[in-house]
Amino acid sequence: MSQLSVNHVAYAFVASDFPRQATSLIDPASATYIKEGEVVVSGLDNKLLTTDAGTYTGVDVKISQRKDSGIFSSPDLKADNVTFYKVSGYVAKQEKIVYLGYNGTSGNLENNTFIPGTEYEIKIKKLGLLDHYEDAYPSHKMFGYFNASATSGEAVLARGLVKNGVANFSNDIDGFVRIEMVTGCAASAASLACSFIEGSKLVTATGAGHGISACDYIKINDDTYYVESVDGALIYLEVPYQRTSCTVTPSIVTDPTSAGWGIKFTGKEKKFDSGNLKFRYDVSDFNIFTTNFDNTTRTYAQSANIGTGTWEEVCQLEWEVQDYEGQTSHTDYLSPSRKRYFETGKNYDILVLRAYDNREEQITGTPKSPFTVFVAIPTGCTQGDAAGSSTVTPGVATALDLWMTTNTSKTYNEDANLT
Repeated sequence: MSQLSVNHVAYAFVASDFPRQATSLIDPASATYIKEGEVVVSGLDNKLLTTDAGTYTGVDVKISQRKDSGIFSSPDLKADNVTFYKVSGYVAKQEKIVYLGYNGTSGNLENNTFIPGTEYEIKIKKLGLLDHYEDAYPSHKMFGYFNASATSGEAVLARGLVKNGVANFSNDIDGFVRIEMVTGCAASAASLACSFIEGSKLVTATGAGHGISACDYIKINDDTYYVESVDGALIYLEVPYQRTSCTVTPSIVTDPTSAGWGIKFTGKEKKFDSGNLKFRYDVSDFNIFTTNFDNTTRTYAQSANIGTGTWEEVCQLEWEVQDYEGQTSHTDYLSPSRKRYFETGKNYDILVLRAYDNREEQITGTPKSPFTVFVAIPTGCTQGDAAGSSTVTPGVATALDLWMTTNTSKTYNEDANLT
């Protein structure tokens, strides 16, 4: 009885960002021999599917890439054994955004009517979009503001909540949410540009004549900060600046009682380790629970999404797959020894193909050994579709489209998803 070869570990090909040049997998001395990082489709005879892809009726093909000066190939692909084939264009990841009260266009905190002697509390429960954990204490953050007076306005409540919320997250190794103050109050531009530094209360204006005073509320883009003190060109915020450092001209709120106020919660980018993946790819998610907010609207402005074809996703995929092809399992503490081809900051289109190998015969029949092939192609790179010159076209996705259309009863045009 022959041994069943179980290959259901994914095979990953991460193309480098250059136009295809290969017309040969056979002669390393050829000027058009496959280039390091190039991905191609060929017959089992190692002849590439180029201009004949639309008429190629060979039973099997394979996907190959030159890695570390060697040729790495997928298992043999039969058109009839392909169970899934999809090309997805790059989609950016996005962080979750929730507003409590004013949401950028409407809304307020408690209709600007507050109960004296009341603690307004907010609890945030940390989640993960991929690892949807709900741990105990470490996953919960709580902060609030005690309203001692019946005359407290929305700006005072918003300011107190943000101050306490930012302070509560300041020592958190995994500060998974950004807390900011927003308002619909009118504002007029300050007189000078100011430099804001992420994580710092100190703001430096280009001169002393900026027009900002202590106790002002200033808007920086969509977010609002309370000014604690001013010393010439130096401006000190009540809470550290929460966004990426920038130099802009802020606006000064003219009347903090003229419109609604709110709190903006934005998921913060999670730590990611591209080396040995100590921190794995995920996007922050969270739930918000409130106490004594009886007349405050909540707006879910944007959901968390891991995206498609982000460099982090491709990095993790390549790391997980390398050195484990043909095995049924692997342990996380092993590190791949092969060269990796992902590029930090690059966007990718993703080709996913699932198939099975049924060449092994046993007494009880012919078992199906499933496997998955991933191909990551830099967005805009012609290795996916109209590759190189007319002598090397098409790219890997178009070649598979044409081959599968020829050898099945279906029409494939997955290369249309490449951008």
